[in-house]
Amino acid sequence: MGADMLLSIVIFPKNTDFNKKREKILSNIDKVKRRSPLIKEYIYNVYGEPESTYTLDKIKEEFKEIVTKTFESLEYRDVIKINHKGDSLFISGGMSWGDYPTESSEWFYKFDMLPSSLKR
Repeated sequence: MGADMLLSIVIFPKNTDFNKKREKILSNIDKVKRRSPLIKEYIYNVYGEPESTYTLDKIKEEFKEIVTKTFESLEYRDVIKINHKGDSLFISGGMSWGDYPTESSEWFYKFDMLPSSLKR
């Protein structure tokens, strides 16, 4: 089995205040009161397990870690930022032999998969 090239990308409007955006998303996560179908789908798609193996508190804790680590990763050296048509694209990745090629790419992938309603 050979290696694959994997890239993970997160996109924000160019002049995003990242502190405010992170806090808004974390606040949205705090407001989650039940497991929506999107949360169930996220757990299954990202972890390959039924969501029933996780308590709602554990899911929210995991989501908060993903958000925090993603925003921290925007400044990591394994991330490139490209401004394109009013957006900032943050890209990380590389060759993979079945794992994530960089720490940032793992967080970016998981962040991208979060329900979009939490990221508004």
